[in-house]
Formats: sequence, structure tokens, C-alpha cells
Amino acid sequence: MKSRHAFYLMLPALCMLVLIFVIPLFFLVAKSFQAYVPGTLVSPPGFTLENYINLVSDPYYWSVYLRTLRISFVSTLVILVLSYPLSVFISKRKARTRGFFLTLVILPMIGGAMIQTMGWFATLMRYGFLNSVLLAIGLISEPITFLGTELGVEIGLVQAFLPMMVYPLTSSLLQIDRDVVDAARTLGAGRFTVFSKITFPLTLPGVAAGSVLVFMACLTGFVTPSSLGQGKIQVFGTYAYQQAMQVMNWPLSSSFSIFFIILIALASLIVSVVCRKCAERRGR
Repeated sequence: MKSRHAFYLMLPALCMLVLIFVIPLFFLVAKSFQAYVPGTLVSPPGFTLENYINLVSDPYYWSVYLRTLRISFVSTLVILVLSYPLSVFISKRKARTRGFFLTLVILPMIGGAMIQTMGWFATLMRYGFLNSVLLAIGLISEPITFLGTELGVEIGLVQAFLPMMVYPLTSSLLQIDRDVVDAARTLGAGRFTVFSKITFPLTLPGVAAGSVLVFMACLTGFVTPSSLGQGKIQVFGTYAYQQAMQVMNWPLSSSFSIFFIILIALASLIVSVVCRKCAERRGR
């Protein structure tokens, strides 16, 4: 009887999940196995593997895959390095102050990706705020080109998805028993030893969760690469949009999306396995 009541309570959420995710995914998979007819959205009946064959045989697609993976990996690594000391700082504050800082961290996301990207667009222009400051203090002799480069896209992604790493890291840091850290320091362990032997291993679940969230967000990002990349940096999101909305090649765009869903699943699986192995080794 209790299980039936639980099912009824979950039914609205299950219906919404099926309606919003499962059914569109089914049509996406079905469309990826159809042929493309230029000039029309109607595909001829039949089943074809041509789209997937092109995805794995054309060197251009591999350059898009590798560029997307490279930008996502670099952005995730930079976010992890920047967010860890920030998370340590926040975790050491009192509850009320901690809530204030966490609100400040997530505040830029409230305005949406477009507002953030436009802010970075004005900042990273050839004679924008950043180049003007660097020129004024004499660090550079001529403006640096940020827009239309991987560096500019990575800067935008780092700022956009930093909160996704800070929150799980802060949660993991708050779960560490302070007595363990105090005991290690009492026994003569230095700051680096405490961090490498206690703090970082105990926060690996937060590192894994944040890394997966940020990496997937960077992989599927569209607004930031499209605006800051100036059409010169072709990544998964921009190419899928171009094929679907400009070329109207829905079969290829669908197969491209399915291929990247598989990549994201594999990346998540690898991170989960590595974290589980680290947890097992720490338990020994």
C-alpha cells in the first residue's frame, strides 16, 4: 500500500520526465538514422547509418570533438583550481556569513548566460576594459586578441560555471571533522601535509561531482562559445545549432547530439570509477 502511494506521488514527476526528456530523446535517436534531403525537413522513409559514418570518418568532425574536449577540460581544471581556495574560505565562515558569500557566488547566474557573455564581450574587446588596463600599466605594448580565440571562450566558461564547482566543494569541506585536522596538526603535520593527506582526499566526492557538472556544462555550452568565439571557434554546441537551424540538416545534427551524449556518459562513468577507486584505496 505504501509503495502504491509512493508511486502516485512520483507519477507527476515521471510524466514530466517522459514528456520533456524521454520522448524528445526517442525522436532525436530516430531522426539520427534518417537521410538528409537538402531544402526540406522531410526525410525519406528508411534506415541509414550514413550520418554516424560521416561523424567518425570525417577529420573535420574530429577537430570539433577534440577542440570541444580541450576547451572543456582546460576550463574545468581552471575552475577547480580557482574554486578550491574560495570554497575553503567560505566553509570556514559562520553559517550566516557563509550564506552571504554563497549568494554572491551564484548571483551572476541569476542574470542568465547572455548577460554574462555580453559583459565579457565588452571586457575582452580589442580596446575593451581588460586591454585598456594592461596597456595603462605597461604589461603589454599592443592589445591582446581575446575574442575569436579559445582563450576568450575559456575565460567566459570559467566565470559562467564557477558556482557549479563551489557548491559541491563547500558541501564536502563542511562534512570534514575538524577534530581530524586538529589532530594532524597536533602531531606535527604541516599545511601541505594536512591538505594532501586529509582535506583533499576527503573532498574527492565534491571534486568529482563538481567536475562532472562543470565538464558537461562546458561540453554543451552554446551562448558563450558562439558570442566570444565570434564564429571562429567551432565547438559541439555551435556546430549542432548551425546544422539544425541554418543548414536545416536535422539528421546530422541529431546524430551529432547523440554522439556527444554518449561521450558525456563515458566521461561521467570514468570520473565515477576513478573516484570509487580512490575511495576504496582511502578506506584501506
